[in-house]
Amino acid sequence: MDVSENDFDRWQKLKDIFTEAIELAPESRHVYLSQLRINDKTLSDELAELIASEEESEEFLKKPFEINFDLPSVQNYIGARIGNYKITREIGRGGMGAVFEATRQDDEFEQKVAVKLTDNSFLSDEFRRRFNNERQILAALEHPNIVRLFDGGILPNQTPYFVMEYVEGVSLKNYCRENAIDLEEKLDLFLQVCAAVTYAHQKLIVHRDLKPSNILVTENGQVKLLDFGIAKTLDKAAQTQTANAPHTPAYASPEQIKGESSSTLSDVYSLGIILYELLTEKSPAQIYQTSEFGLPQAICETNPKSPSAEMQKEKTKSKNPKPLKGDLDNIVLKALRKEKEQRYASVERFADDIGNYLNGLPVQAHPQSFVYRASKFIKRNRLTVSLAAMAILLIISGVVAALWQSFEARKQQQIAEQRFAQVRKIANSLIFDYHDEIAKLEGSTKLREKLVVDAVGYLDAIAQSSKNDTELMKETALAYRKIGDVQGAPYVGNLGKHDEALKNYKNSVSLLEKAVAQDQSDDALKDELIGSYKSLAIGEMRSEHQSQAEEILNKAINLSENLIRSDENNLDRKLVRSLLQVSLGDGEMDLNKSLLIYKKSLHDTKKLFLPYPSDFRITNLLAKLNQRISTRLRWIGEQGKAGGKQATEEVYRQSVEHAYQAIRYQELTVNLSGKKNDWKTAVCYAELASDLINVGQMDEALKNTRIAEKLYQGIRTQDPNNKEIVLEELNIYNLKQKISIRQGKFDSALETIKTALKIAENSHQNDSTNSEVIGWVGHFAKEAVNLLQQQKKEREARVYLDLFDNYARKYKETFGKEWTGAFGF
Repeated sequence: MDVSENDFDRWQKLKDIFTEAIELAPESRHVYLSQLRINDKTLSDELAELIASEEESEEFLKKPFEINFDLPSVQNYIGARIGNYKITREIGRGGMGAVFEATRQDDEFEQKVAVKLTDNSFLSDEFRRRFNNERQILAALEHPNIVRLFDGGILPNQTPYFVMEYVEGVSLKNYCRENAIDLEEKLDLFLQVCAAVTYAHQKLIVHRDLKPSNILVTENGQVKLLDFGIAKTLDKAAQTQTANAPHTPAYASPEQIKGESSSTLSDVYSLGIILYELLTEKSPAQIYQTSEFGLPQAICETNPKSPSAEMQKEKTKSKNPKPLKGDLDNIVLKALRKEKEQRYASVERFADDIGNYLNGLPVQAHPQSFVYRASKFIKRNRLTVSLAAMAILLIISGVVAALWQSFEARKQQQIAEQRFAQVRKIANSLIFDYHDEIAKLEGSTKLREKLVVDAVGYLDAIAQSSKNDTELMKETALAYRKIGDVQGAPYVGNLGKHDEALKNYKNSVSLLEKAVAQDQSDDALKDELIGSYKSLAIGEMRSEHQSQAEEILNKAINLSENLIRSDENNLDRKLVRSLLQVSLGDGEMDLNKSLLIYKKSLHDTKKLFLPYPSDFRITNLLAKLNQRISTRLRWIGEQGKAGGKQATEEVYRQSVEHAYQAIRYQELTVNLSGKKNDWKTAVCYAELASDLINVGQMDEALKNTRIAEKLYQGIRTQDPNNKEIVLEELNIYNLKQKISIRQGKFDSALETIKTALKIAENSHQNDSTNSEVIGWVGHFAKEAVNLLQQQKKEREARVYLDLFDNYARKYKETFGKEWTGAFGF
């Protein structure tokens, strides 16, 4: 065929010869195919596969025909022996061969298998390539939802064969129909399919021919994915365009129909049309409202209606469109986008959205409005939201009553005092009970801030009439500290309001210092003052006020030492002192001095671990200290301060060792506490990845980077208001660009840097006084300059050099000193 013909012209020609072929008698059809094969081998192969595909469809079964592929008769194979297996019966025919049941004949063990024999009349070089390709692909796949390959080869009569796992099951579509499967069960089955395809993609294999007949379901509901005959591997050779690659038109993506190269996004489309068919029981032709011959053009040019709209046409008790409206409609239509870049970025993301739907979480395919996310939150947490609403109503009614009673005559004073106590009790319940419970819920950051701010307003009003009440001062101070944590506590979920957080930490410290001055005998007040000192000091560090932070921490440490001297056996206070030492090390700009602080604290904490091996607070502290030591050792090596090549290599080795220790203690903390902490776990894996880069273990570094990235993505999905996560995501981009550079993938590294810069600059607009955000912009700009200059691209490098200078100037204007990459970048 002339290469100038476009894809639709070729499809028209294929349609015309298909029409001629099906008019012939079965015995004449093979002759027709043979003659066509002499003139156009590729077109002959496509016609044969099209006829085989049509045999599988229910529409075509109404007028069946059979192509004689010269496969020896079934009787010639029944009882035949292939390797260690004896064929017992035929299971079925389709495509370009037949499948038989067989049993193992040696004495080692009994085993029932399926033997697939493929027609040898089409044993061209291309067919041999595809046969060997399928054998290699299946041999590499070991997954509970993928049919396993045991053996394969070519018989003496040149008949190719596979020996595969025997699956007693029916097609996915028939299984759902025969068992009256409900919506949730259908989605659970579909998630099994997604798991199998995701696994194949992780092995760099694209299936390219996903369809219901290639998906079997066993009696116990286990999915088995078949037929990788036209799959391809995503190696360099497979990246070239493969026009006219075989596929099943009804389930092929637009790019496959057009003859463009396939990718994992092609499988996303095929899964989308399969899911549409499962939800609506409509064939692809019915979904696109066209004939079988018009289907390829419709796939490329027509946008299908939503599944719920399709179901609305024949609304019955068994076909109710309501459950499909909204989220499921959006999920399916996103997977079916014509432009592959607009589909889900991977099958895993597709499956995640279905999982979100099943768990009542927001789905990414739906526009992320506040109303939408709020409605999802309320549906998942009806009881908690109702209780919070009732509590707020109680506060409002209590405050109104208290204010009204305060203006009553003296005879009502006793009643007013009772109301006063009630309002105070309710406000404290909001801050210390409801807030802490709501904090455990996903996506609750914004609600927590409002809850605490409202409660503090009531406590402030009460405090004005009881200025010398130290207990009330403490309650109000702790409330201010909680507001600060929600607004901008570093390294945990917050709203990115760093300036407001600092103000509230200062309010907390001021109130507690006043309370301690009034009552020197109350050690509980001093404990809380230490906590507020620590929060304020860490906040000051982020604003680059290192001297102020050090002064505050030394106050806290001195106060802590005094309390420990009065009670030598108080474990809680010893742990607080160790945490203060960690913070002091965080603020120390001299790397060797901070390393000494951490090592001393690690030594002291290990002493505590011996008598208290089951205390998760101690293991948590050990994880934190090992992570800090690992980071400082890495920075010492990267900044050339270790003292020679051998010393630097030793520093890097120790850094990796401490990173592994951090992960071990973090996992122990999770086990002992019974509570997941994805954030801290992700930080540990990211730190390990950084250290592995320096010792040249790129594959392991990339593996740990992806673990950390997936954990951060989960945190962002659960709480989109969390601004702190941006800093951790920027670290992931930094790791990716470092790995790409080490692997010589400079273009990939530059694209990663550009993406990270956009995120960092956007974050700076929202939080202009956050020194770490400015530092990241400067870092990535500098990395881009270095990379482009190495490639002699001076003009492009100039753009990023200007960006670096701009943010270095902003840094100096904001914090009054030069930016030197003090964060170890």
